[in-house]
Parts: sequence; C-alpha cells; structure tokens
Amino acid sequence: LILTVFCCDLKGTCARRTTSRYCCSFPFIYKGRRYHRCTRRNHKRPWCATTPNYDRDKKWGNCAGLLTFKPVKPVIRPPKAKVIQVTVGLKAYGIGCYRDTGRRAIPTLERRSRLLKGNYRRRAGAIRNCALAAARRGYKVFAIQHGGWCASARYAYRTYRKYGKSNRCRNGKGGPWANDVYVLRGSCRVKSTNGYCCSFPFVYRGRRYTGCTRTNSRRPWCSLTGNYDKDKQYGWCPTRGARPVKITSSISIQRIGCFKDSPRRAIPILEGKSKLLQGNYKRRKIAIRKCAMVAVNRGYNTFSVQDGGQCFSGPRAQYTFAKYGRSNRCRGGKGGPWANDVYRLTGRCQRRTTSGKCCVLPFVYRGRRYNNCARSKRGRPWCPTASSVYKRNQPWGYCRGGKRQPIRVTVGVRVKPIGCFKDTGRRAIPGVDGRYPIVKGYYRKRKEAIKRCALVALRFGYRAFAVQHQGWCATGPRAHVTYGKYGRSNRCRNGKGGPWANDVYRVYGE
Repeated sequence: LILTVFCCDLKGTCARRTTSRYCCSFPFIYKGRRYHRCTRRNHKRPWCATTPNYDRDKKWGNCAGLLTFKPVKPVIRPPKAKVIQVTVGLKAYGIGCYRDTGRRAIPTLERRSRLLKGNYRRRAGAIRNCALAAARRGYKVFAIQHGGWCASARYAYRTYRKYGKSNRCRNGKGGPWANDVYVLRGSCRVKSTNGYCCSFPFVYRGRRYTGCTRTNSRRPWCSLTGNYDKDKQYGWCPTRGARPVKITSSISIQRIGCFKDSPRRAIPILEGKSKLLQGNYKRRKIAIRKCAMVAVNRGYNTFSVQDGGQCFSGPRAQYTFAKYGRSNRCRGGKGGPWANDVYRLTGRCQRRTTSGKCCVLPFVYRGRRYNNCARSKRGRPWCPTASSVYKRNQPWGYCRGGKRQPIRVTVGVRVKPIGCFKDTGRRAIPGVDGRYPIVKGYYRKRKEAIKRCALVALRFGYRAFAVQHQGWCATGPRAHVTYGKYGRSNRCRNGKGGPWANDVYRVYGE
C-alpha cells in the first residue's frame, strides 16, 4: 500500500493553510492543469484546493497570510486610472473598487452638503458633485456607492480599503456595498465666497459658461454644479471689492462682505478676551484695527465687526463666516444688528513684543515717526500694540529680541542681561536677600538694586544672579545652570524682574 502525502510536508506540518484553517493540497489539479502554489486564476484572491483534484471534488479555500490585493498609495496617480475633470484645475483619479459594510470604510457626506440633496440614484453628475463636496471640506479621497451615494472624510485615504477589493462596481459609481474610490488632484481655479468650488463649465438657461458671469445679476456668480438649470446651486464669485488697507507695514486687511449672524454665532466672539476689547464696543475708537490686531495676536486670518464695533474671530472663521448667508444691514464697515462686516488678514507680523503681541509699525510718538521699535530712556526697545499714533496709557510692550547694553558694576566688571525667566516657591536660583549688609532692607525701595546684587555674586565668584520683583536678589554657585529651570516669562519690567519673574544677568570680569 503506497500513501501519497498531498497536504503536508515531510515533517508532518502544513505547508500552506486556507483562511478557514484547512491545509492546502499541493500539488492540485484545476481545469486539467497542475498547481504547486496558491493561484489567482479566475478569482480575485489567492486560493488553493484542499484535495488533490479540484475538478472532481470542488473543495477549495482562500490562502491565509497572503495580501488580497496590491497596496495602492492614494497620493500617487495609479497607472491607466479613470480620470474625471471635476472643474478647471481639479481632477479626480479612480483608484479602484472596494468593499463596504454597515460599519463604513468611509463616512457619508449625504445631506451634509447642499450639493448632495435628493435621491442619490437620480442625481445628475453624481461623481462631480461628490468631488466638489469633498473639496469644499479639504478632503482628498472620496467614494461613490450604489449609483451615486457619496462618502468622504479627512482620513479616507487610510480607511478606503479596509474590507478589501470588490468586483461589483459599475460605470464608476460603485455598486451595492461597493465603493468606487477616487483621489482628488489639483485645486479649484475659482472658489465662491462661501468656500465651494465653482464648477466650470456649467450650463445656465441652455448656455454654456466657462467663467463667472453677471447674467441676470449685479454681481458675478457661478454654478456649484455642472448644470444650474437642474440643481439651482450657485455662489458669488470673489471680487476685488475694497482695496486692502494696511494696519501695519507688513499686515493688510481686505473686506470680504456683509453676512448674517444669529445667536448661534457664525464666528466666535472675542469681546472681553483682550485688553484691546474692553468697555462699550459702540464707543470704541479704531474698532476695526483693534479687532484685527487681536486676531493677528491669536494667529487667526479672518475676523468680523458687528453692530458698530463688536469683535469676532476664530481658528475656523474663514470657513464659517457665510454660514447664514449674505446681509445688507452693514454700515460704515462696522457691521450692523446681527450683521457681520467680514475681513480677511494677509501678511505676517514683522516684530512682536516679549508677551507675543504684534507691534504696530510704523507708528508716531510725540510727533516723530518710527519705522521700527523705539528705545526707552533705559535703552530698551518698545512699540505700541493697538494704534499707529501712540498716546499715553495706550497698550504697548517691549520688543522681542532687543539687545540691552551691559551694565558696568565696577572697574573691569560688567554684567550682561540674559533674559526674563519664571520662578516658583522652589527657587530656580537661591535667594540671598537680607543675608548680607549690601542687600538688607526693603528690596523694592533699594537703590541700584542690580549693581548691589551683582556685587554679592562677585564676592563669592558666582557666574550669574537674578533680580526679582523690582529688587529682590538671588544668586548661587549653580545659578548659571538653573536659571532657566521653569522657562521664559514676560512679566519682567525695568530690568528688575516682576512677580515670580527673574531678570537674569551674567557676570563678566574680575
């Protein structure tokens, strides 16, 4: 009796298993041909027979441990991919067909965009509309399923192949539980004021338009879909409007337009969150400039003024300002009741203060024009942070990066300022105030507090010292190492520190 071993190797272990844990039978016969390994013949996934003769027994399984499809990078255009011109400058490249389940590989956009209304199976230009809805949100990968159903998300490029390949897609619009997946390349040539891509070319009253038009409108507009006559979706094209106005030498503002607001704000309110935005906003001078400076200091690029001076801005203001549509109630560039005058900021801050506020440059002080930070009597550079004409008691700050001059303590000995640093109850530098005759008494009334503290450090050969809260002295043998223990601070004043803030100095000479 001769036994032929098909499913196992000489050691008695399985050479390859199926996903259901059966042994593959190598070699096996399929359609008269002998196979010594898993095959993809007539099947999307690698498979094998579990008996020596598939033609006779019809026993098989998918091979375990093998990739079911070749990985596709969504950021690279696949070869021979289906290409769809979405609009001028924006194309969609087909990646392939992938399975889906009730636990979606890509979340849906249905009813979350004005472009995706009604029965998706009857939607004209379904691929194009889905692409435009995804582009509006800044997504790069989207999918069409079951003839028009649209899906996209921020991380769709990671999850689209979650359930493997499918062969049920038809006409580029997917199939039942099958996603036709696309990658967007390029960018819109023109965006409407509410952030949607203009769809060029588009049809309006039977005529084809390849750009914005003023037909039957005082303002230039465009269709958001390929056929305005069917979808009735449009947006206003951006216009030059008012010229940009410079608020500093490097930052400009440009008015976008007037837009409605509601108690559920389109843009978050900033009132009371800055020293520049205190008091009755209706009586606020240079309200637009102050609101702009607060937005700049917070890193925002869009802001609005409402009801004569009320200030609004936020990290997503550029996307949400048109949430409730246009308004005609704005007056004087300062909005109106429940109406926002919206502005866009361009440029970058040239100089900042030690507290991070943007300097208003150039500025006028006592009749003199300054194109850069001015120097105080003590030689420290400063600038205004609100108005270009500085008056007493207006917001200002010391300029960041300004170099302070070394201080002469005695013959051959100078101290050079290092910077302002935080302190706590567990001191970064040990306190010596009151321990020696030269630093006794009430430190806030002490004359030449910096020089006195320097002399204490010099006496013991210490390389660094600090002055805190306008005179309190600290130094030690490791002061030059530990002074930055708690990080930088912006609370120092006049070179004598501040509350829990050390003005640190280094000693040079002997």
